[in-house]
Amino acid sequence: MIFHFFLFLLFLQELIFKFNNTLIENKRNLAATEDTSAEILQQLSQDKDPTIRALVASNPNTPTQVLLELGIEFPDEITRNPIFLLETLENSDSEFVRISLARSTTTPTNTLKKLALDRSKEIRRIVAANPSTPVETLEFLLGDPYTFNDKCLRYYVATNPNITEKLLAILAFDPNKRVRIAVANHPQTSSKTLNRQDLRSWIKNETGSR
Repeated sequence: MIFHFFLFLLFLQELIFKFNNTLIENKRNLAATEDTSAEILQQLSQDKDPTIRALVASNPNTPTQVLLELGIEFPDEITRNPIFLLETLENSDSEFVRISLARSTTTPTNTLKKLALDRSKEIRRIVAANPSTPVETLEFLLGDPYTFNDKCLRYYVATNPNITEKLLAILAFDPNKRVRIAVANHPQTSSKTLNRQDLRSWIKNETGSR
């Protein structure tokens, strides 16, 4: 009796596994199909499966607002989406286009340099966080009086993989604690900067020993 019950449980688990796989495959097909409704694509954009969310980000029928939200996780999929090209041709100055370009790691450096001058504080912050932003642009963002007063922007610069030791040494004395923590945790921060008495004290009090 126990043996038959055990076999039944195995059979049930196999059915559930097959059902879940079929469900995932169906959702992926819906996310990739261009005639899927905007409402369904919006629902799929919240799916726990990252492949489904990426497919929604690439679907030209996905609403712009949903694409903006997905662009945080899938910036390059957004700029490869055919709707992005269409939007660029029709309204290159739209917020959707500018934010998408600022996020994408495939955006040309000259474009990122222009976006560093954008009127939007949010877009300048996104440029500061983009791992493709050249160090010259990071230096500009920190040197510009208007943007230097933005502590969030300084934090994103401090976490950027392209930041130089020189900039990290400057930001090590930033008045904002979050920025100093980012400097302390950055792999490019030199031992010379870390061993400064004041930064060592900050690290000990705020992040623990490195």
